Amino acid sequence: MGKPKITVEQKNEIKRLYSTGKYSIRALGRMYFVSHSVITCIVKPEYKEKIQKYHQQHWINNKERLSKQHKDYYENNKEFVKLIHKEYNQKHEKEIKEWQRKYDRENRCFSIYIKTNEIEKIENYTLAKNDDFNGWVIHHRLETHNSDGVLRDIEITPAELKVLDMYYNRPADELIFLKRNQHKSIHNYVMNKHKRGKYD
Repeated sequence: MGKPKITVEQKNEIKRLYSTGKYSIRALGRMYFVSHSVITCIVKPEYKEKIQKYHQQHWINNKERLSKQHKDYYENNKEFVKLIHKEYNQKHEKEIKEWQRKYDRENRCFSIYIKTNEIEKIENYTLAKNDDFNGWVIHHRLETHNSDGVLRDIEITPAELKVLDMYYNRPADELIFLKRNQHKSIHNYVMNKHKRGKYD
């Protein structure tokens, strides 16, 4: 079962009720079927920021141990995790597809990645165009491959490419149109390749 979702309207109502002084945080949690921590984050934004910083620092301080725990859990429960994901995707197939179409329509700013007048030279451009680009994304080859086309042992992140001024306005041969599942697979492959080398 998924976590209850609090709408914007409900958040505003929670803030209003809490401001009256007649409702405690725990009482509001029971009313909306969420934990008191969720209510606290809504009525006290500074608490939410504090919690986020705590989790970020906790991850930084325990990255190696937590990464191994996550890997071990997945390896020990792989079939169960896949089943849960499969059931969720089947149950929400229409909503997921509609969200992906909407995302593609609203984020089709391919021109920022490519040098002027070179977009048609990107590999798989014709295939993507024939699909009206729905479900297609532009992949930066340098994130996962070196300049000779050899797969990296560890990714270069988009943030790192931006620092190197190698993320926007790139030549066509550094980019490729991929279907979303292909794009996800190649990133997962590099990530898992790095993890295998790390824990072997």
